[in-house]
Amino acid sequence: MSRPDPDLERAFAALRRQEQREGPGFAPLWQAAGRRPGRPARPRLGAAAVVVATLCGLTGLALWRLQPVGPPPQSSVPSLSHWRPATDFLLRTPGREILGAAPPLGRSAFRFPTSSANRERRPS
Repeated sequence: MSRPDPDLERAFAALRRQEQREGPGFAPLWQAAGRRPGRPARPRLGAAAVVVATLCGLTGLALWRLQPVGPPPQSSVPSLSHWRPATDFLLRTPGREILGAAPPLGRSAFRFPTSSANRERRPS
C-alpha cells in the first residue's frame, strides 16, 4: 500500500476550511426550507386527498374489470401439453429406428446378401 501524500492532505484540508467559511450551514437552510413564504399548508392536504381518491378509483376499476362475466371462452388453441415445436422434425434423424433399440445378441446387426456369386469369389 502506498504512503499518504502530505501535500494532497494539506490541499484538501485548506479546501474544506474554505468551504466551511464561505458556504451556509445546514441548519439555516433547513429552517428556511420549512418557512417558504406564500405556501400555506392546506394545499398539501388537498393534493394528498386527490392522490388517495385517484388511487382508490383506479383500484376499484381494476377489481371491477377482473371479475368474470360468465363462462370462460372456449379456446381453439391447444393446451401446452399438446404443443410441439416447429423445429421438432429436425430431431428425427435418419436411422433413428436402428438407434432406438439394442441389437439382438448372437447375430450381426447388418444383413449381407448371401448369393452363390459371393461364395465363389472367395480368395483361396
